[in-house]
Amino acid sequence: VLIPLGMTSSTASVTSTDHGVDVRGHRPPRDDAAWRGDTEQTPDTLFPTCTADGAIAATPDDMAHYLRLLLNGGAEGVLEQDDFTLLSGRHTPADDGWYGYGLGTEESSDQIRLGHGGGMVGMFADVQVDRDRGIGSCLLVNGYADVSQANLHVLRQLCDLPMTPETW
Repeated sequence: VLIPLGMTSSTASVTSTDHGVDVRGHRPPRDDAAWRGDTEQTPDTLFPTCTADGAIAATPDDMAHYLRLLLNGGAEGVLEQDDFTLLSGRHTPADDGWYGYGLGTEESSDQIRLGHGGGMVGMFADVQVDRDRGIGSCLLVNGYADVSQANLHVLRQLCDLPMTPETW
């Protein structure tokens, strides 16, 4: 999937040989107290993994290729239209909309948004696209942060839409 999309600087696993090559995650200095954002974060340890639930390590340029796949509703030879429909379909109700086979869908009066977020130890990411407007954003964070709300704010700003509690 990565190579046909042009994601040549990405990998689907994090191994000990990646130590020193990939960006090192960061975390709050204490595990026994809530982090409030007013203290430094410390470098985290490498967490080798090759599981399907979060082992992707990608650059911002490569994530732009992935955003294009989402905006186009698939990519020839990688994800055909019927498969994209399954990926982004309304299969399971979620708090803010629906969840398909890999993407969340949220509908409001002025947009349909597709997205997915997640993270690894000390790193978080979130992807959001508005296919009607043809825009998307990807927020990659090396540290502890609420990336989904921040990225939704970025997408709404790109759409020139207000960010209110009703549109979160």
